[in-house]
Amino acid sequence: MALEKAEDKMVEQDQKKKKPGLIKKILRWLGIGIITILFLLALVFHAPPKIFLLILIFLAANTALPFPYRKYFWLTAAGVVIALIVWILLPINNEGWQPYQYNFDKELQKLQTQKSIPPEENAATFYNQLMETYDANDYYIFDLLNSDSDTWDKIFQNPWRSEDYPEIHDSLEHIQGAIDTLIEISEIKQCAFPISDPYSPSDRNSAIRGWARLLVIAINNDIAEGHADKAIQKFAAILQMARHQYQQPTSIDYLHGIGVEGLVLLHLNRMIVESNDLDQHLNIIDKVILDIKSNWNSIFANTLEYDKMVTKTDIAMYYEINTKGRIRLSRDPWAKLRIFGRELYEFEGIDINETKPSLAYFLYPSYLEQKLIKAQTILRWFTMPSDPEKAAEMLGTCLDKYDFMTEADFDWTIKPENPDSLPAWMNVYRIIFYQLHFDQLMADKWAESKYSSHDLYLRTLTMRRGSRLLLAIKQYYNQHDTWPPDLDSIKTTAPAEAFLDPVTGKPLQYENHGEHFSLYGKLINIWPQ
Repeated sequence: MALEKAEDKMVEQDQKKKKPGLIKKILRWLGIGIITILFLLALVFHAPPKIFLLILIFLAANTALPFPYRKYFWLTAAGVVIALIVWILLPINNEGWQPYQYNFDKELQKLQTQKSIPPEENAATFYNQLMETYDANDYYIFDLLNSDSDTWDKIFQNPWRSEDYPEIHDSLEHIQGAIDTLIEISEIKQCAFPISDPYSPSDRNSAIRGWARLLVIAINNDIAEGHADKAIQKFAAILQMARHQYQQPTSIDYLHGIGVEGLVLLHLNRMIVESNDLDQHLNIIDKVILDIKSNWNSIFANTLEYDKMVTKTDIAMYYEINTKGRIRLSRDPWAKLRIFGRELYEFEGIDINETKPSLAYFLYPSYLEQKLIKAQTILRWFTMPSDPEKAAEMLGTCLDKYDFMTEADFDWTIKPENPDSLPAWMNVYRIIFYQLHFDQLMADKWAESKYSSHDLYLRTLTMRRGSRLLLAIKQYYNQHDTWPPDLDSIKTTAPAEAFLDPVTGKPLQYENHGEHFSLYGKLINIWPQ
């Protein structure tokens, strides 16, 4: 009996000794299994080389590394983790470091040489001269109007007589030379401004918007004074400004052109419908509108290369460079943007915490948020190339995949899912497993923005076609002293395409209400405004 008890006790002790060894084996194989799964995922999702290397190191440490040395490996790994935590907690030292600027020289030179126009045949030459000759202070009419919003509404939205606003009339007389110059420039068909990189924005677009508003004020005065011919001449000048913007290889210029054209068509439509002495000018107005031509696919193709170049600037913000030319990943890519935002809101006297609390978290991150931002640098070290030019090139490859959007048969009615609406796990996947941090996400967001631009184009095209119909409607009214009962009544007096809503491909909607009428498309009301 004593012998049996001794044997049972020995067996029990052996089992107790085996249990820790069994647990270690289970944990070891479990770790190997997890690392193997991560390795396979890295293969499937084309993880960056540094992620591959890290996974292989941990896999080798759990398989090939002799068992006695494994504890030193894990001690080393723990030491690296502790060192990184200490680095994250240390204050950010940005002394001598500036945001990296992507080199646009070669790409800009390529775009510049694509369109060369003799200076005397280039409207940009004379726009630039006008900007140099006429100081912004000369347009003090805007100062007068900005201080009196009621006056602005009256003379910008409606016809006005000189005797009712003598001070405004005098200010227009003061800058009549600029108005005459703008009309002369409108006779020039071609326009190609020098192309600048995104870090050197031009104030040209704001000047053109100001000139367009100035001409609208002068047009309203011409209409009230019975000078329809002068008003039409100025309408043509503003529309030519828009066409000049459409000729530039940048999306921002195109969007400004859309804004200018939309502005003038609103006022032109009002003059067509409400003026009673335009019989002899309707054909001239028709020609002015007919001259407006812009095709979305050609515009998109024209702006594509510059757009890609500009999008690459978003990659540059993740890098910094010092005076010695050394490049590193930025510890806070959005630092400059935060400073600018804080200064802007402080200058405006806006309490950001009350008006936009969600934005306040971005502009004024807490201590913990600052440390998390710095910690992201470690992740970017694994996912982004050390060379920003290489990063920009890789982003360009992602953008090139969307070249098919310029094809004539591309279906803009099928919109992709908004990249921001993707599940959180998908965005994490984009960050970790793509070779470039957010490269595909950035390309998707760029493509998604083109749908918004296309909608603006369709709105403007709808308004443009509506203006042609309003001319035919007004001609019918002048002949019959009543608005047409339906669009079929004016079918022979306007081009066939003018009747179609560019969004739906179906006829624009027209309703006769007796003393007035409505004309509208799916995206915009043409009349009443």
